[in-house]
Amino acid sequence: MADFFQSVAPVKEVFMSVWGRSRCPSASSLSRFLAAVNPEAVGLVSDRASSNRGNSNPVD
Repeated sequence: MADFFQSVAPVKEVFMSVWGRSRCPSASSLSRFLAAVNPEAVGLVSDRASSNRGNSNPVD
């Protein structure tokens, strides 16, 4: 979690605006959310993100 928050620090305002948020969630809130997410869904999103790396238009 700490690595994630550190990696988004330079762009957190833009990153959070994607979801209409003004602030990053707390580490404990994000951790609880991720723990509740269906593992198959996480795999699908991960696969999709991996296949879009380097693509200038990540949304089909």
